[in-house]
Amino acid sequence: IGYGIAIDKFRELYSLIASARLSLINAFQKFYDSNIINWNSGGYRAQLWMRYNHLKNSIIWYNSCEDYTYQILWFAFEMNPYHINSKQSYLRNLKKCNFDRIDKLLSEIEESNSYAKDLRKNIRDYRYDPDVEELREELANNLKHRANIQANGLEDLRMMGYVIKSRDGSEAFNSQWLQPKLIDLDVTIELLKRVHLKLIKHCRYIMDFMSFDELFEVDSEGNAILNNIRSKSDYKKFNFSDKV
Repeated sequence: IGYGIAIDKFRELYSLIASARLSLINAFQKFYDSNIINWNSGGYRAQLWMRYNHLKNSIIWYNSCEDYTYQILWFAFEMNPYHINSKQSYLRNLKKCNFDRIDKLLSEIEESNSYAKDLRKNIRDYRYDPDVEELREELANNLKHRANIQANGLEDLRMMGYVIKSRDGSEAFNSQWLQPKLIDLDVTIELLKRVHLKLIKHCRYIMDFMSFDELFEVDSEGNAILNNIRSKSDYKKFNFSDKV
């Protein structure tokens, strides 16, 4: 079941990467041959707005790709804590999947399993890469959880702000705290271009690590026999099989 889920997740990941890349290409495009924009009345700002919205989509999609790499590994190596025997049990296991749990499980076996040690290092190298971290913490999380992000040239400036003072005169609240993060479109596009290359490298590492080519028995001509799966120990570098 685990590798079957992982294969489907890889297909979904490919689609996510394609969506992220398409949005990034559209964000990079400087001028649009479109009947949406009236160049006689604020056309430059309008094309900035279009690029800005494509960029926001790209940010969310690239961030989602990282989450999908965790899901692939989570199910492939049966890190999920519960048996899967229904859609509800699958979704229950899916909710448990995150970086911290995967990192903890790998840390518990890395001293005795060099494969787990190498995988953990590669996951952490990608997660804590400065570009990936900025994408996740400063851009995607701002979009999803804290506020919006704004782009140079499209600032939505408040006509006035306000401050609430405590009785002792200290600042209790300042409306400036609510201001969205301000980004430069072209600088952020370059950031996502670097993330794209790092993501592709990371995904290829995971695919090679999972040894899909060793999953099936082969015939005398070396062709995979799709209804004859090898023993887990032949293709899985480790496995977490304890379930409740």
